[in-house]
Amino acid sequence: MSAEETLVVDDQAASIWHVDRTARVTRLISGDPKDPRALVLVRDNGRNSDFIEIEGTAHPEYSARVAAAEAASPRGWEEGAGAKVDATVIMCTVGSCDMLEAAVRAILAQKHHRFTLVVVDNAPETGQTREKLASIDDTRMTIVAASRPGLSRARNRGVLAARGEVIVPNDDIVEAIDSSDEWIKQRTGIATRHRASENQSVTDLAIGAAKDALEASGVTGEDIEAVIISTISHPYATPSLATLVADAIGSKCPAYDISAACAGFCYGIAQADALVRAGTAKHVLVIGVEKLSDFIDNTERTISFLLGDGAGAAVVGVSDEPGIAPTVWGSDGSRWGTVGMTHSLLDIRNRDFAANPVEEGEKIWPTLRQDGPSVFRWAVWEMAKVAKQALETAGITPDELGALIPHQANARIIDQMVKTLKLPDTVAVARDIVDAGNTSAASVPLAAHRLLKENPELSGKFALQIGFGAGLAFAAQVVVLP
Repeated sequence: MSAEETLVVDDQAASIWHVDRTARVTRLISGDPKDPRALVLVRDNGRNSDFIEIEGTAHPEYSARVAAAEAASPRGWEEGAGAKVDATVIMCTVGSCDMLEAAVRAILAQKHHRFTLVVVDNAPETGQTREKLASIDDTRMTIVAASRPGLSRARNRGVLAARGEVIVPNDDIVEAIDSSDEWIKQRTGIATRHRASENQSVTDLAIGAAKDALEASGVTGEDIEAVIISTISHPYATPSLATLVADAIGSKCPAYDISAACAGFCYGIAQADALVRAGTAKHVLVIGVEKLSDFIDNTERTISFLLGDGAGAAVVGVSDEPGIAPTVWGSDGSRWGTVGMTHSLLDIRNRDFAANPVEEGEKIWPTLRQDGPSVFRWAVWEMAKVAKQALETAGITPDELGALIPHQANARIIDQMVKTLKLPDTVAVARDIVDAGNTSAASVPLAAHRLLKENPELSGKFALQIGFGAGLAFAAQVVVLP
């Protein structure tokens, strides 16, 4: 009986008291405190001890009978009406924790009459858990291998790409930005970038990648139950590009755009994974697409020379085997201004062009800019932490990876991430940036498609994919490559 319950003993309005001897407090539960009879619930150390009926006092907490009530059993392993209970302790690990042995020994040192400790090893292939616990000889401890609980029952069915038709080498852009081929390669690793022709729209790129992804995945447009497109270069605020693509593939499914810039494709994979696991959709089409050449100023040198156009698409569907790990994602809005547009469309709308006409050489169309050094430092140091967390979430160690597919922002960022993660030489690293440039939301799927095309033996292996950029937004997940 708790203090919040109302208890009526009889019709005589007896007083019902709760006495906690440990805390030395009393509480009237119900009844009349002036009644000469009282039913007292004695609690000792927070546990019920005895019910005692007392007559002739308005203060039963002072009664000698209350003080003499048998003490309750102490709290601990034997909790539960004083009965001894068998216990099973479950400890989950990926084997890399330096405190693992100490934690196990602390549990085994508990003075309980009978319990079993089960250590669940989520990375059995590494042998680290068994190695760290090899010195412990106790029959109460059992080590069991887990089957990748960090990976969901959804997976990528196929990754396809559509690239801009025009290849733009460094020599074609250096004059406008007063630079050189050597400087661009040294700072970014980029030799060329793919850009769409004037007649190739962001819609064309998205539809092309979508149809190829469906064919590669063995599904039709009618099988698609959601379309998610990540882009920052669809030139219409509304309606969405996704609804156009859904119609083009013959589906009337839910379709929507998301804006997470270079993290966008990984955002889309996270949402698709959730939709499939929830049973909301059996197949989800995820597309990252950009025609960034529509939003650059060829004469500025903070970001425009980096950017390319393209689209990458994946079909996420139900699977008997898990294929997508939980996503580690987030944003840092305090750095919102480090990558963005020169001005908003509202600035154009609100300008009095009669009083303030456009001057010769003035560019009123919003274009992209970035604080390169700030973005570089953030990406190098913070994104390596996110990548490590994504591996831990999936229960995967670096040497278990088949590939690393980072956002193709800068070759130096990729090199530093490989170094920080201590990836072995056996891990294939996507470096599509050299030829394709930075394609924002399309970057990860484009890089994945090329990596699989050049290394088909990677199919079925684990890949860590991570996107990061304007917002600043980021997302990372381990996936099984299609």
